[in-house]
Amino acid sequence: LTTLAVHTLHVHYSGVASHAAAAPHLGRNALDAAVLGYVNVAALRQHIRSDERVHGVFPSAGEQPNIVPSTASAHWYVRASTTERLEELKERVVNCLAAGALAAGCVMDLNWVDPAYSEMSDNDQLLSRYQRNAEFLGRPFEDPEVVGYVTGSTDMGNLSQVMPTIHPLIAVAPPGVSIHTPEFAAYARSEAGDRAEQSLTAGSTLCEPEFLSSAATEVADLAEISPLFLLFAGRVANVPAEGTYCGHVSSLVPTYVAEQFTEEEQVVLRRYFSSLDGPVFALVNLPEVVKGALFARYSRSAKSLRRLFVDEFVGELDTTGDESVDATIGLDRAEALYDRIFFEYGDDSVAQLGGVHLACEQASNLLTKILDSPRFWSGVG
Repeated sequence: LTTLAVHTLHVHYSGVASHAAAAPHLGRNALDAAVLGYVNVAALRQHIRSDERVHGVFPSAGEQPNIVPSTASAHWYVRASTTERLEELKERVVNCLAAGALAAGCVMDLNWVDPAYSEMSDNDQLLSRYQRNAEFLGRPFEDPEVVGYVTGSTDMGNLSQVMPTIHPLIAVAPPGVSIHTPEFAAYARSEAGDRAEQSLTAGSTLCEPEFLSSAATEVADLAEISPLFLLFAGRVANVPAEGTYCGHVSSLVPTYVAEQFTEEEQVVLRRYFSSLDGPVFALVNLPEVVKGALFARYSRSAKSLRRLFVDEFVGELDTTGDESVDATIGLDRAEALYDRIFFEYGDDSVAQLGGVHLACEQASNLLTKILDSPRFWSGVG
């Protein structure tokens, strides 16, 4: 994958509406401004580097043929091999668009949609580990000079500037099938999408503290290594809470901040949580409707799961009786609570009503990527 730095540009053009047949001289055509800018960019493409890209569309371009369009808009992607070259190209693109607006007598408003995405800086050691595991599972590697490169941009480029990162591609379609097409989507839904080597690379890497430390040294020339990566690497490698890491950071984030509960709260929590002082714990002895509501509410709260449970859910439960029996709420109250959950927390809580509920709190972004497989397998943007 060849990744380019990219910045998205939204352009709005304002002109003057008029009847296109009866009084065209009174109008100022916003669509003309957009089209002239587009033509200027097309001419610019002849004189930019081979690894630079500029492409756009018109989301709005007038309403009726007999009305001079008073407004129009264009969305552009401007891409370059580095963030530095991207800034140079952006200026040239803006000049092209401004010339079109000036020629049409219209006003142009620019909105650069932040953040811009940087180019990828792949970690060589992680790539080598990935290739080894892929070949072990029977995935041959082709020479991109022969089969061709895939070019795109991704928000992972920003992440790669501050922590060890890779963005490999797995072939799921025959050569010649372009990504972001209906044909590619059909192949992506098939069994051809082999994900095993990615999970194997992640698992084998995270179980080897020495490898994590070695991979981190590749970003030692950066201004600062991401504290999120240090937090995760510190947990795995047992790095001291205070000290230096790769010569850049003088202090590391504590591995886990234990919560404080009153004795009364602890008595209640022990009935429903497998641990009160660790980041990983299971929920027990709770009706499914309560667990679904709790996790749905948790996704919208800054509180920890256990603190949220104490503050907002204990009042709904019957905490008397035999602690070993799952009889914590009456049927009538459960049904009433379900109605409130559905209307207040939304239908996402329904999807969480069944299954084993296991919580892992204070996880770094890297660990979250591993635990949350739908995000971990997300593709190129």
